Amino acid sequence: QASSYLRKTLGFRAVHIESAEESLANADQLEGKDGFDRKNVEGAEPGAPSFAFYNVSV
Repeated sequence: QASSYLRKTLGFRAVHIESAEESLANADQLEGKDGFDRKNVEGAEPGAPSFAFYNVSV
């Protein structure tokens, strides 16, 4: 539901949402790829979502 809301509200074609737990489980493989930063994920707070935008064309 959140991805549909974000896609419609922000006018994006695609939205990918991943939990902090999933990201940290794969952190070694993801580090440095597509802007992944372990420190940002480790600082995630439940109930306080943050957003990162990649490959945005206007």
